[in-house]
Amino acid sequence: MVGGGLAGCGGTGFSGTVGTNETPFSVEHSHDYDATPSGTRYVISVTATNDGNDPVPEDNRRPKFACVFRDESGDTIHETSRELLESIPPGGSVDLEFILAVDVDQAKRYVLSVGWAPDQESGE
Repeated sequence: MVGGGLAGCGGTGFSGTVGTNETPFSVEHSHDYDATPSGTRYVISVTATNDGNDPVPEDNRRPKFACVFRDESGDTIHETSRELLESIPPGGSVDLEFILAVDVDQAKRYVLSVGWAPDQESGE
């Protein structure tokens, strides 16, 4: 769902990819942009499907989904992340959104990553 454009409202040349994925989730993603009364924003929609044989999270390991928005030079404009707390059974999926509402005109791409959140009990 790549958004259509309004003149001067972003969307041109914006793309994204999955950089790393250390989990059993397969990740599908798309982006769109919304023109709102307060300005333009990018909305990254992510569907993560548990392709593993066990529910996730398990054994105190929580998946952490991150989205880094970058400018034309590759510098980070904004980074946001979410830890998955709900259990997703094998074959189950979860939908997430990441939103960029500042410096939208500078954003040229986003990079998604999925890893494991540090263990709170052991301090890792």
